[in-house]
Amino acid sequence: MKVIAIDCASPCMTISAENDGLNSTRILDIGMHQSERIIPEIQNVLQDVKLNPQELQFACLCKGPGTFTGLRLAYAALKGIQLSYKFPIYSFDSLEVYALPFLNLNKSVLSCIDAKKNRFYTSIYRQDTLSIGPIDEEISKIKKYIDEEEELLITGPDAELFADELKLINPTQKIIVKESKNINTGCQLIKLGKISFENKLEGIKDFEGPVYIRPSEAEEAKLNNSTSS
Repeated sequence: MKVIAIDCASPCMTISAENDGLNSTRILDIGMHQSERIIPEIQNVLQDVKLNPQELQFACLCKGPGTFTGLRLAYAALKGIQLSYKFPIYSFDSLEVYALPFLNLNKSVLSCIDAKKNRFYTSIYRQDTLSIGPIDEEISKIKKYIDEEEELLITGPDAELFADELKLINPTQKIIVKESKNINTGCQLIKLGKISFENKLEGIKDFEGPVYIRPSEAEEAKLNNSTSS
């Protein structure tokens, strides 16, 4: 298949392309510089697999939760290409993408992204099924969803940070850490995208954008003002 996938849900950007079995991935932990590199890196991975944009059958990306700027960048980049060449774009939950490689291990899997302000975007999977999430909470509140006796596999861009903070609250928790920086999330997106494409599912609508589970700073300020008035 001929496909491109982008994960910009965290400061570590992953872009993958596949052209009938030929694969290429670029993983760049570049934080706020994603906007400078996303278009050149899209061009690079397409060149790596000798794929022209007009040949793309579909594309896929992380829809959120994640960083406001990164998610918008991925949508804007793929929609810009789609405007010229007309192919479906499939979007998938970021936390599910990070958890996907571990869902067949018969373990409780916690997928997380640092949401700043002492909070994490989090989903918990048990027996290959979403049990909790996605939520946007402090670890002290997330802890109530975790059985102290269960072995917990923590994954996602900020798995190590989450694990360190959880250990401070519950030092006896059994933890395995698998940061998504060591996982090709682009390939995971492509796997999910192939299922959608083969089942002839419809891609995102023109008006659809990232999914945010936290209000923007402007929305929070407006909410606080209305509450105090």
